[in-house]
Amino acid sequence: MKTGKRILLANPPWSKKGHFAVRAGSRWPHFEKEGVDYQPFPFFLAIATSMLRAKGYEARVIDALAQRENVDSFVARVADFKPDLLFFEISTPSLLNDIEVARSAMQALDKPVPCIFGGLHKPALPEELFDQFPDLAVFINGEYEQTLLEVIEALSNEGSGLDRIAGISYRSEAGHVVTTAAKTTLETLDELPWPAYEQLPLYAYHDACGGLARPSVQLWASRGCPFGCIFCAWPQIIYGGRNYRTRNPVRVVDELEWLIGKYGFRSAYFDDDTFNIGPERIRTLAREIGKRGLSVEWGIMARADTMDRETLEIMVANGLKGIKYGVESGNQSILNNCGKKLAIGRVRETVNWTRDLGLKYHLSFAFGLPGETKETIKQTVDCALELDPTSIQFSLITPFPGSDYYHSLKASGHLTSEDWSRYDGYTSSVIRTDSLDSRDLEQALHYAESRWRRHLARRLLRQPGLHLVKRAIQNPRQVLNLLSSLTGRY
Repeated sequence: MKTGKRILLANPPWSKKGHFAVRAGSRWPHFEKEGVDYQPFPFFLAIATSMLRAKGYEARVIDALAQRENVDSFVARVADFKPDLLFFEISTPSLLNDIEVARSAMQALDKPVPCIFGGLHKPALPEELFDQFPDLAVFINGEYEQTLLEVIEALSNEGSGLDRIAGISYRSEAGHVVTTAAKTTLETLDELPWPAYEQLPLYAYHDACGGLARPSVQLWASRGCPFGCIFCAWPQIIYGGRNYRTRNPVRVVDELEWLIGKYGFRSAYFDDDTFNIGPERIRTLAREIGKRGLSVEWGIMARADTMDRETLEIMVANGLKGIKYGVESGNQSILNNCGKKLAIGRVRETVNWTRDLGLKYHLSFAFGLPGETKETIKQTVDCALELDPTSIQFSLITPFPGSDYYHSLKASGHLTSEDWSRYDGYTSSVIRTDSLDSRDLEQALHYAESRWRRHLARRLLRQPGLHLVKRAIQNPRQVLNLLSSLTGRY
C-alpha cells in the first residue's frame, strides 16, 4: 500500500472512569486518579514529527491523553486531517484499546491508509500482534523516530526496501509476517531535531517534582541507563540495551532558553532515565543555566548513588529545586538481587545532602521484586517514612513482556496473568513471589499508602503555627481524609 505526504502521529485515547491515562512519555503506562498533577511529555512522538516535517512531510501529532480527548472527538480530528498514514504509540496495558481506536480511526477515513504501531510493547511472537490487528502494516520495535522515517519512505515506494530496515515487523505481499534483524541504538542524540513543541498543548504537561512552578516544561539531556534493573522497561524494550547516551549540555540549555523565551516557562524538569551520570557534563549544564541568567527553577530524575555533594551544590547554586530518586525497596538483599544494586546507606547519605541543601525530594518504591515478603514490605515502608520525602510513590512492579523479570517470572510460574490490561502497576498485581500472592501485593500497596497518609498527618501537625488547626480538628480522621484528598502519586 503506497502512502502520501500527510502523516498523523498519535498518543491515542485511553480511559477509565475516575482516572486519566498516561502512555507516551511514561516509562510506566498506567492510569492515575483524577486530580493528580502529572502529565508526561511525548518525546518520541514529538521528535518523530519534527523529523518528518524536516523531510517535507505534512506531519501532525495529536496527544489525546494530554487533552483528555474521547474516542469520538479523536476520530473526528483524524478524519478531518485526512492522513495518508497513521502512526500510533501503543503500550502493553493499553494494547486492546489502541487496536480498537486505530480500527475506528481507519474506518472514518474515505480511503484505506497504512497503520503503523510503535511504543512500549514487545510481543513474544510478532505474528500475534498482526493476528489481533490484521490491518496493521508495520510494527516498529524500540526507539522509532529514525525508523519511522525509513518505513514511511519505503511505503512511499510501494513498500520496496522494508526488508532492509532493521527493527521492524511487517506483513509481506504473500501475507507472511516478516521480522527484520535487530537495529543498533541511535548513538548521536545531538543529530535529532527538537520536538514539535508548537503542535502540542505545552501547558498541559507537568511533573510536580518538588512542586516546580507552573508553567513547567520537560526536557531530556540524555537517554538510557547503564544499570541492570531487571524490571526497568525502557532500557530493555525501547533502547534494546543498557547503553547511556548524552546530549551536548550547552545545546540542551540552548533549547531550554528558547522555550523560556518563546513560551514563558517558569520551571523545567529533566525527565532523563538517569540524569546524574557524568559529573562534569552535569556541572557544565548547571553552570550554563546560571551563566545565562535564566530565571527558571528545575528538577531532575536521579540515582542516589551516582550523586556527589559538590555536583549537587553546583546544581543548587544554579536553580535546582527538586529531585526524584528511585529507591524501590528498603531491603538490601532485594536491591542486590533485582539488579539495581543500590546501597541503602548511600541513599540515606544522599538524602541527607539533599535535605541539608534545602531541596524538595520525591522517592519511589515498588512491591513485588524477587524475595518480597511481608517483612520486606514493612522494611520498605519503614525506610520510606524514615527518609521522610516531600512526596512519594508506591507502586506494584509490572513485568512488561520483553523484560528480564517477565521472562524469569514466566519460567518460574510466578506470573499470574497475561491479561495485558492488568499490567498497569497500580490497581492490580500480575505476579506472585515465593511468599506472597497477587492479592497480598495489592494489599501491600494499600498498607503503604495508609501509613504514608498517617505520616503526613503527623508531619502536618508538627508544623509551627498549627495549634489552631489542632484545636479545630477534634477528630484525627478529618486530617487523614484531608490529606488523602490532597496527596497524589506521580
